[in-house]
Amino acid sequence: MAVVAPDVAQRLQAARSLDQALSSEPMLAYSFELPLIEQWLLANDLQRNPLSPALIGQDLRTLRNLIIGGFGWSVLPMYLCADVLQRRTVVEIPSPVSRTTLSYHLVWSPSALRNPERAQHEMSRRAA
Repeated sequence: MAVVAPDVAQRLQAARSLDQALSSEPMLAYSFELPLIEQWLLANDLQRNPLSPALIGQDLRTLRNLIIGGFGWSVLPMYLCADVLQRRTVVEIPSPVSRTTLSYHLVWSPSALRNPERAQHEMSRRAA
């Protein structure tokens, strides 16, 4: 989901267009490829060319903390934003067309699948 601090959200809402407003705010990304951001922009018919992040940081929690502090916007996973959304320290940028999703696929080795107890133990251990 695309998120910003509440005061940044007010600036975005006051702008003529979301595309223009996003261009005037710093974009925070976790990689040069911008997979989450580009996916969200394309899904919502928003074109920002060229895409140039103000900051790239591989720790998503750091990006979230910068956003909480009122610096820029980004697209972050829901699990990372749920608590700060509830506390209203960040708000979602309304998606003009649609929200985006990422699908993950879990893969187990064949030997783990032959022993269901072992597979469950491995899942529990990795989740911790």
